[in-house]
Parts: sequence; structure tokens; C-alpha cells
Amino acid sequence: MEAVLDAGAIDRPRLLHGFRATAWPLIEEAARRGYDTRAGL
Repeated sequence: MEAVLDAGAIDRPRLLHGFRATAWPLIEEAARRGYDTRAGL
């Protein structure tokens, strides 16, 4: 998906979010890339 956005020169904020087992790894990856993230409680 990121390659498609990059190829289209889409310059918008990107948000990563996960569900259950993927939530924390994606939050960490979003922080590493400087992306936005969200978590529901």
C-alpha cells in the first residue's frame, strides 16, 4: 500500500493501526517511521 501511495505522490499523513496481536508491533513501526497511530481501549 505504501508503494502505491508513493508512486501516486500522495503527500498526506499516514496512519498505522492494528488489531489484537498486531497492535503493538504496528504502533512501534508507526513511531519508527514518524507516522500517526491510534489505539482503542
